[in-house]
Amino acid sequence: MKKLILIFIILFQLILVRAEFMTMTVNEGDLVSLKPEAIDEDMDNIIYSFSQPLDQNGEWQTGYDDAGEYKITVTASDGKLTDTQDVLLIVEDKDRAPFFDPLNDAVVNENEQLIFNVTAIDPDGDKITYLTVDLQDNASFVNNIFSWTPDFNVVKKNWFEKIIARIHIPYKPKRNFLVTFIAKSNDLEAEQTIKITVHESNRAPILEKIGKITVNEGETLVLEPVATDPDGDILRYSYSGFTNNKKRAIRYDEAGTYSTSILASDGYLSDSENITLIIKDTNRAPLIKPISDIAVDENKSIEFKIYATDPDGDNINFSVENAPNTSSLVDETFTWMPDFDTVIDEDKKDFILTFIASDNNIMAKRNMTIRVYDKNRAPIITSTSPEELINVYKNKIVDFKVVADDLDNDNLIYTWKFGAFEKYTGDNVHRRRFTIPGAKPVQVTVSDGIETKTYSWIVNVIEPEEEKPIKPVEKQVYRKYTIEG
Repeated sequence: MKKLILIFIILFQLILVRAEFMTMTVNEGDLVSLKPEAIDEDMDNIIYSFSQPLDQNGEWQTGYDDAGEYKITVTASDGKLTDTQDVLLIVEDKDRAPFFDPLNDAVVNENEQLIFNVTAIDPDGDKITYLTVDLQDNASFVNNIFSWTPDFNVVKKNWFEKIIARIHIPYKPKRNFLVTFIAKSNDLEAEQTIKITVHESNRAPILEKIGKITVNEGETLVLEPVATDPDGDILRYSYSGFTNNKKRAIRYDEAGTYSTSILASDGYLSDSENITLIIKDTNRAPLIKPISDIAVDENKSIEFKIYATDPDGDNINFSVENAPNTSSLVDETFTWMPDFDTVIDEDKKDFILTFIASDNNIMAKRNMTIRVYDKNRAPIITSTSPEELINVYKNKIVDFKVVADDLDNDNLIYTWKFGAFEKYTGDNVHRRRFTIPGAKPVQVTVSDGIETKTYSWIVNVIEPEEEKPIKPVEKQVYRKYTIEG
């Protein structure tokens, strides 16, 4: 009697002999493929058939819900005779990793809240534990809910971004952050990384309050605002109202109360303050016009006026310091005649006078110099002897004397002149013997070295007569010349 003998080849599986069954173990998701071999003694064609869940080709693609034991019967037939073999197929449960519902990248602004749910599914229905990696300090992930409010310091501008912002080029600084979520069940896990883009939220600068400024007329107003920008942006200041600039010179006609505005801007947002400006009146000193220096001789009068104006229109009073005793200042007119004793033992003398113009609160001073030159005075002949016209006998001696005074106390020089060619220098007394009859002119010149004074005599020299009285000389008329200088 012929027999069919089945020999099984099971791909990728381990065949175990257990009682009357062959046992094969696979995992969920594996492909089961039976390749039996039968021996037919007559060499007939053998046809194989398989019970469920294998298909007619002896294959079965297991799924993740197919865990369990399956009895499979494999039949070999040559068309007349058959042989069977039972196979116990054990499909073991296979744990699968969880997977995330799709998570999209997120965009948020500083100081805004970003919140979303993170959901993962375990295909086996196992419990899922959630974890995060690279979570920001102030972010939270609780009960599958991610929450983060980036603070204002998350996006910090670099120097290039600050310049871009300053010149108003459309650009919004941003920073990217990666956050990784992990879903874990049993020993398996899944990861999902998303990118969170944080855009800068610009904040307005903060201007320190000034309040009120007091300044005097004639001073320079200097505004020195101080502002801080929480984002570190470059700030610009602008001014309006009383002044459009940081500095402004205050005129003398601007006393009063004013308002000016200071604005600090980062190019987009700003902070400003209206400040009160109090300008106090400033009394200004009178203005004295320049006074030219003067040169004058002794015994010459000088007179000039002092010209001054008051920029505030106040009344002006004049005075003078270091003025000579004999000078006077009446209102704005100064007069002085330096006497002959003003300059002593020198050629000239300078007097520095300080003229003062005052509005009774503030004064102005201006110096000028009066240079007085010494004025030499000619000697004065106070007395002479003998008389101006005299008669003398020949060979008689005559003493001529002149008494002179010099008001400048200069040394005096006496020059005696007899006739046209005879001249002597001596003192104030001169003795002379006349030996030739006739009218003889005699002249004395008194000099202090600069100025001179002269005095003249006419001497009539006659012959002596015995016992005769001398006939008086007929009086003659002579012209008298006085030479000065």
